[in-house]
Amino acid sequence: MKNTNSTYPNEVIFVRQQNSFNLPKEETEYLVEKRNDFDEIEKLVRFFPVKDGTIELKIVSPEYSKSYKHGDIYSISKKKSAGFSEVEQIVGTGIILNNIYKKNKDSFSILGSREYSDKINVAIHCLKTDSKQISSREKSVLGSYTQGDLNFDDLRGSGFFSLSCGKASDNLDYNFGEEFYLEVYLDDDTFRDLLSKIYHTEFEAIIVRCNLGNLKGVYAEKPTGIYTENGFITDGQAYKLLYEKADVSNYTEMPDYFGSVGSISKGNPFIVDVYYASKDLKKPKPNKARQTLKEHKQTLETLKFIGSNNKVNIIVLYILMFSTLLYLAVQFFE
Repeated sequence: MKNTNSTYPNEVIFVRQQNSFNLPKEETEYLVEKRNDFDEIEKLVRFFPVKDGTIELKIVSPEYSKSYKHGDIYSISKKKSAGFSEVEQIVGTGIILNNIYKKNKDSFSILGSREYSDKINVAIHCLKTDSKQISSREKSVLGSYTQGDLNFDDLRGSGFFSLSCGKASDNLDYNFGEEFYLEVYLDDDTFRDLLSKIYHTEFEAIIVRCNLGNLKGVYAEKPTGIYTENGFITDGQAYKLLYEKADVSNYTEMPDYFGSVGSISKGNPFIVDVYYASKDLKKPKPNKARQTLKEHKQTLETLKFIGSNNKVNIIVLYILMFSTLLYLAVQFFE
């Protein structure tokens, strides 16, 4: 039975299939989306928890921002008396890129929705060295984590990211304004280094690559593609994010590892890289003054060549004229 509380037009159903074809257990449990009552579940697209999958985002115009907080806004009873703490981040819109391993672009959508997006809002946060121990209770980074909750034994070189989504508004015309968020947390030294690079005169873009494998609440079809000398070429992944378990009509039947999006990804590999404007290093372009000097030098050499040729021509002309006059004189006196 369809969940009437869901704001999405597609009904999301959890399916547990009998292992009659000797399939791996992980392939016998999946989610499907029904658009109408006539859809046959067996013929619908199957979405599994993502085991491995890398997204690549390009942020062209990142912005640095700074804010201040006092206490934990999610728990008024834990208000700090030490004053305000500083929160720094670099934010921007990430556009999903193609690469040699994907024939088509990846995309994101919320399970149950009919919209797709190739953009993700990216926020790169700075982890402070005075962070507290992370709480044992499960949280969503966007929903509950504050900077004081984040801590590692050795902050140098450490970091993690979180992927989440903004719930679509309830609209009778099914016009949904979906938002997707990637939050990256870097240690203080790495964040400072990144911040200095985005203000370089030749800065072009920040590239963020994240592996979504085993990230809770992220689903996709089994990837298809071909093996080539460049690796496994896929068709591009359509990633689906489950906003909350209640969006699944029979969510009570779902196992624990089928959950909603929002957990942090400590341990997942990711790269935050900076690209600069491309330059032709093999053929460096001379500056204007050097180019002008070279042109003047070439012109002078040309004039010298013409001048030397003119001298030779004048001498030859004098010889011819003298020979002619001598010949005429000899003829006259005879």
